[in-house]
Order: sequence, then structure tokens, then C-alpha cells
Amino acid sequence: MFRVAVPVALIAAVIIAAKLCCFGTPPSDEEQILLAIADAEASAERGSVAGVTRVLSNEYKDALGQDKRAVTRLVLAGLRGHQRWQVNTQARTLDVADDTAEVRLKVTVWPAEAQAERFDYDIMSSWRKEGRTWRVVSSSGWHEVMEEDLMNVEPARP
Repeated sequence: MFRVAVPVALIAAVIIAAKLCCFGTPPSDEEQILLAIADAEASAERGSVAGVTRVLSNEYKDALGQDKRAVTRLVLAGLRGHQRWQVNTQARTLDVADDTAEVRLKVTVWPAEAQAERFDYDIMSSWRKEGRTWRVVSSSGWHEVMEEDLMNVEPARP
């Protein structure tokens, strides 16, 4: 069975390209956040730990006390080996107020090469504008199950 998912990146890129070509205006805060999410999604599918964690603020700290370094280690563990992942991200809510934002995401992750179980996460994230870049400063809803889910998936055969 072949499924084609239209990633958030494609939709955001088309909107922003059309806006820049036709109107010459920079992307809105909401569009910038959607682009950052789309970039992290594409990075996860490429297996790029740096790309996934680029969206995190250096001051990131979640409810469990994990900082950017701890999350980077979790992402590294999840992306290790020959396993490739498919990721589908849907922004459920996106509320921007000045230089902060709250984003609720539904994220589905599954091994690319296998007919395997899909892992769904309901993630709430807090964002802050740092200079001209939006970064995640805190999140919840994923770490409770992510480590267990990703560690129990059989590695792909080379």
C-alpha cells in the first residue's frame, strides 16, 4: 500500500512563496512557526538530529526538567541505526501573543520501511521569538511515551 502524505512543509512553503512573490511581505509569526515545525518534520525523516533539535531554544526546559541536551540525546537514540521514520505533523492550535506562542500538535511517527505500528503524540509546545527566529522553550505530551515507543521498534535490516 502506497500512501502519500502532504507534509506541513509543502503547504507552508507554497503559502509563503506565493505571499513573497505576489506581495513581497515577510511571513507572519504563525507562518514562521509552521515553517519551523515543517523543517523539524523533514529533518526527522532525513535522520538529521541537528535539524530536529534546531527548533529548540538553548533555554529549553520541559516539565520533567529535561533540557535541550537531554532531548537531543532522546532524538539521537530514536534516529540511530538504519531505521528511517515517516512523520506527519498537524498543528491543532496555534496562538501567538507578542513574542510568545502556544502550539498544540498531533504528531504521528512510524518506521518508513515497515508496515508497523504508528505512534501518535498530542504535543503542547510553548514558543518564544528569539531575535527573528521562533524556538520551542517548553513542551509536554511526548516524553511520557516517546522513549518507550521508539526503543521498542525493531531496527530495519540493512
